[in-house]
Amino acid sequence: MQKNWTGIAIALGPLMLVATIVWEIARTNPAFTALVNPWSIKGHETVHGWVFFWLGIALLIGGLLVISSWSTTSVGRLVTLGYFIGAGVALAVGFAPDSYTLTLQPVLSMLVALFLALIVFRFGKDALVRLVPAFRRSWASGLLLLVLWVVTFLILRVSLVGKQIELATSVAIAILTAILAVYAVATTPRGLAANRMLIYVTLLAFVVVITSAGAIRTTLLRFQVEAEGVSAQYKDVQISAGWFLAGLGLIVLFLGTVGLWAKRRDLLVAQERQRKQRAAAEKSAAELKAAEEAYLARTATNG
Repeated sequence: MQKNWTGIAIALGPLMLVATIVWEIARTNPAFTALVNPWSIKGHETVHGWVFFWLGIALLIGGLLVISSWSTTSVGRLVTLGYFIGAGVALAVGFAPDSYTLTLQPVLSMLVALFLALIVFRFGKDALVRLVPAFRRSWASGLLLLVLWVVTFLILRVSLVGKQIELATSVAIAILTAILAVYAVATTPRGLAANRMLIYVTLLAFVVVITSAGAIRTTLLRFQVEAEGVSAQYKDVQISAGWFLAGLGLIVLFLGTVGLWAKRRDLLVAQERQRKQRAAAEKSAAELKAAEEAYLARTATNG
């Protein structure tokens, strides 16, 4: 039953996002109906609606890839992660401004440094624990992460903090999604990297939808000025059902994705536990056999 509802949610959520193309996404206070034109707009009339549409298509394809158990294999997860990176770049090329300028402030650089330190920490922890068993302890692991964070922050502070960085938006999106993909792979179990990536991009899509509300309202005001030369006031224009449907669709997708991730995590943990138990049993059986052979050899010698 759980498998069924997670799969339905992962497919239904993006379809709700796609459906916003025919829904009303902004409207004016009814008191202004006779004074302004148009008084409402639907998704297909604005670039925002088309962003929601293609974002939904991209998430639907990605969700179907993640639903497949193939995405838990080495090749499957690499293909799925590559798809998410490519889809992000394609959306940026199609709808985002040509370039993006960012000034890395200290607070933002601290967050970036923490994110990068977590990637290094998660990739290197297992090897380090084998070399220094003391790092199995939580306080030692926490201290190591803190040191990595400080070192990474100092590197960013010297090289990038306070400087304006201008990138093509498609390049910026490629870097962002690639970092998320690496972070998804760095976390164990590795087989769930595709599931984690879908969670991350769903959250990013939710941010895009939520922050678009102001731009959608402004777009309706602009349409009114272009059509009639006058417009209602900003406070009299509100987002409408289509925008809420898009947000709800992403919530549904998020719940389905988390549910599938949890189910697969429990399954992988159980399989790993069985593998260790089987290995321990085989080792014990081998030791018993060796002891029996040694006893028989001693008995034969004594005899």
